[in-house]
Amino acid sequence: MQLTNLQVLNALQGLNTLGQQKLPIKLSWKITTAVRSLEAFAKAVDEPMKDVRTKYALKDADGNFVPAMGEDGKELPDTLQIPNDKIAIANKELGELLEQTVEVLNVKLKLADFPDDMQLEPAVLNALLPILETE
Repeated sequence: MQLTNLQVLNALQGLNTLGQQKLPIKLSWKITTAVRSLEAFAKAVDEPMKDVRTKYALKDADGNFVPAMGEDGKELPDTLQIPNDKIAIANKELGELLEQTVEVLNVKLKLADFPDDMQLEPAVLNALLPILETE
């Protein structure tokens, strides 16, 4: 099945959220299989995304990356500050990277695989939509 890099990352996040719950064994197996299939693609896109961010990130006088700041003026962990005049080009490059498609296997889930009484946040369901068959 064809997925964009963004769909891969979102689906993986949704699957990892599901993976924290106790589920029937067959569903757990399908989720584990899908996670393993998607992890390689997520890792492959992670490095180019990091390269784009570091290419445009602000550095201090010592050549160290400057972390982004929150509205409260505190550093945001694991972030980099990108100057305002570079944000559009960085976002464009990231967008192009995230829109690239890849062929993935063993990631389809069926709605019927899930227990009828299972509760799921809409955001998680939305992340799973590209890999979810409704029958």
